[in-house]
Amino acid sequence: MKELYYVIQTLIHGRGANLIKVISLTLGLTVSILIFAREAFEFNYDTCYEDSECLAAVQIEWNHNGEKDTGFMTMGPMAGAIAESFPKEVESATTTHFWWGGTSLYKDDVRFSPGVLIADSCFFKTMRTKILQGQASEMNNPDILFISRSLAQEMFAGTDPVGKVVNLNKSMPMTIKGVYEDYPENSTFYDLRVIISMATTRKYGWDYWG
Repeated sequence: MKELYYVIQTLIHGRGANLIKVISLTLGLTVSILIFAREAFEFNYDTCYEDSECLAAVQIEWNHNGEKDTGFMTMGPMAGAIAESFPKEVESATTTHFWWGGTSLYKDDVRFSPGVLIADSCFFKTMRTKILQGQASEMNNPDILFISRSLAQEMFAGTDPVGKVVNLNKSMPMTIKGVYEDYPENSTFYDLRVIISMATTRKYGWDYWG
């Protein structure tokens, strides 16, 4: 009983110190949780894809004035060539191109500025991206695009977007042929909410797409 009495007295007479200790402990636990959460976020980067351990991104190395450099911009036929050369090892291969710059998508007069990716018809199969509406084979056609679930909700408020026509940069009509599931934040494709068919780039000769 004396020990309990002394403990109670210590707590009563040291209220200020106890408050500081509680605040310090709370802050310490909060910061630790935030650090662990961030670490989990970083270490799980690009693991959202089904069979993510089987995915590989091809890089190219080149020499410039005697100095070596590497990058992900490869020759356009590279994906197909790898798939043909290693049929037992490669289940599917795709060519993609990030669309840099301020691309706008217009529904009537309402402007949207989503991230845009150019991709071929093998993209959804290779990345195991879940298609909610439409068929991946539509990506073989020009003047079409797929949009993410979140963008479909923003643009069409729950109505079916497939078959609707939107305008790319207010000058080029594009038909929505499908809707796919959004990518999480810790993904290379996060915020890419529009995927335009590679066939479109070939039709209009939009630069070289590697």
